[in-house]
Amino acid sequence: MSTTILSYIQLQIIRYATPIILILGNLGNICIIISFSRRRQSSCAMYLLFNALFNSFYLTFNVSLSLYGLYYGNPTSSNLILCKCRYYLSQTWNQTATTFAILACIDRFALVTRHKYLQLINKSFICRIIIGITCISWHTLLIPTLFFVTIENRSCTFIGIYYLIYSIYIAIFLSLIPPILMIIFGLLSYHNMTQLHTRIRPMMSNDIVIIHRRDRQLFLLVLAQAIVYVLTIFPYPFIVLEVTITNQMGIQKSVQWIQIENFLSIIGVVLTYISCATPFYTYFVASKTFRKDFLNSFTQCQHQ
Repeated sequence: MSTTILSYIQLQIIRYATPIILILGNLGNICIIISFSRRRQSSCAMYLLFNALFNSFYLTFNVSLSLYGLYYGNPTSSNLILCKCRYYLSQTWNQTATTFAILACIDRFALVTRHKYLQLINKSFICRIIIGITCISWHTLLIPTLFFVTIENRSCTFIGIYYLIYSIYIAIFLSLIPPILMIIFGLLSYHNMTQLHTRIRPMMSNDIVIIHRRDRQLFLLVLAQAIVYVLTIFPYPFIVLEVTITNQMGIQKSVQWIQIENFLSIIGVVLTYISCATPFYTYFVASKTFRKDFLNSFTQCQHQ
């Protein structure tokens, strides 16, 4: 495939695919926020709500910059403040959203575990504290990013070796640790969830059964989102890592090699956008209860 074709496909992806992802993603995330805002007593629902909120922040900021750069030139190559904010806010919001997805997995495991202290995570007041700590922590921990980013040769990039450090960081904290944690707690939750039928007895009230079913449906939502996350996020950090390492080694790259790297980078970025845009549609397909509740809420809004 010639470099001209790759460049053309890359351009069309940015021009047509990313706006669709932005619109559908924000629409879906808004639906999640509205749906789960009515279930504030559920810790898992609140984690998923804040996951959707920060997914929208990340999606809107990055896609808007990409589209603006396509038509008017990359603003981060001339504005140092925007250049620094691009890396800082992107990583902060992405990591915050990812952490809430992990917390949702841990929450489902805590629900079906016998450890009393771990079950405290399911308490609404503990959930609020964890949400606050998560937001403050990531917005604080990634502040050093602001000092390591600058504009060189009309390109917004990291200073010296810090780009290699950044590439290793996103490979570990985006592609390795989150999927591993999601898989571990997902499998543990599934193992314990299969034994949940022992909680239900014929003498129990219908309310308890309904609560149990909703908890089980939340587990399905979390598991489905974890699978989509692993499939969409995994490639991108390693693409960035390959580009960074080969550049640091001073390897002479052909024009075709560079074009292929750029093309794969765009594909990786778009997959990241898809990961932030698809939770609502994943929930809608995976969970009958979520689908039914959402359609009922939508019908009620129409009649009001």
